[in-house]
Amino acid sequence: MATMVSHVCGSSSTYVRGMTSYRGVLRADSALLRHSCNVCAALTDCPEKSLSQAHIRGKAMQMFRSYQKQIHKQLDYYATWLPNAPIEVGQILRVGRNDYSYVDNLKSLDVGFSVESGGEAKSQNFTSRGAVQVRAKGSGEATLPDSAIGKASAGVNIRFSKEDAVLLRTNGCRVWRMANQLQVGREIERRYAAKEWERDLQIVVEVLRADATTVIFSSDTGSSVDIVADGAAAISEADLAKADLGLKFLSEGQIGYSQLASPDLTPLFRIKGIKGIFRPRMRSRTGRGTAAAGDERPDRLVFEAPTPDDIWSD
Repeated sequence: MATMVSHVCGSSSTYVRGMTSYRGVLRADSALLRHSCNVCAALTDCPEKSLSQAHIRGKAMQMFRSYQKQIHKQLDYYATWLPNAPIEVGQILRVGRNDYSYVDNLKSLDVGFSVESGGEAKSQNFTSRGAVQVRAKGSGEATLPDSAIGKASAGVNIRFSKEDAVLLRTNGCRVWRMANQLQVGREIERRYAAKEWERDLQIVVEVLRADATTVIFSSDTGSSVDIVADGAAAISEADLAKADLGLKFLSEGQIGYSQLASPDLTPLFRIKGIKGIFRPRMRSRTGRGTAAAGDERPDRLVFEAPTPDDIWSD
């Protein structure tokens, strides 16, 4: 299944090989960039190259933050970026406001850990609130407005009314987690106290692996896709992450990124790292705080899961 990243800088579309994810931005590699530019047939020959690449990086960071915030608020997981990137328990990530990057693995740092199965998990599904409309059409039914699915065909039309709106569907989910988190946490706290660990590093302590994952981002207001199955089989919204149906895109418009019923992905994960714990500061009778302004320091540092505000506070 191709990875599609959409960049809009003009009105015509040219497919250009050359983008994948690194540190949450896009760089030259092997996936597909839909580079809509009136003046070029290849990104490397584009007279607007610097503007195009800057726009792509900015759009990727915007998409990353929006996706992470939406997913974490609803599902209490962090979202793998890009959604088809491999991620495993024990990996060490450097997490920032606009990206995260792989740094190392606990194994290579001689930190012992074990992984246990959390068993089957319910499908994790998400739709941006008030911004995604899913319409199913059966064979022989009247055509849907603004859809390419013909009257004799069956399929699903998905329409996005906002930029960076998301639809995520998973099927056949299983959870894998770190079994000895308390032991690992104590070792990380010890290393941090000994200045052998950096505070912005996070450890992957749980992953959710799915038999099939569908994730679609809109890149603009009015984005839409039409999805059909092999053999003109009838499908509904509940079928969007079923790998055995031979799902495919019939049409796409202004879609930023998509994976359609892609097998064996880990779209969601949880992390832990060093976090400061603060006690409420008491005010004196004079109205002054016990600590000087700008001198807020944690009472202690512990190995815990970060909150979205720890990472994305503005």
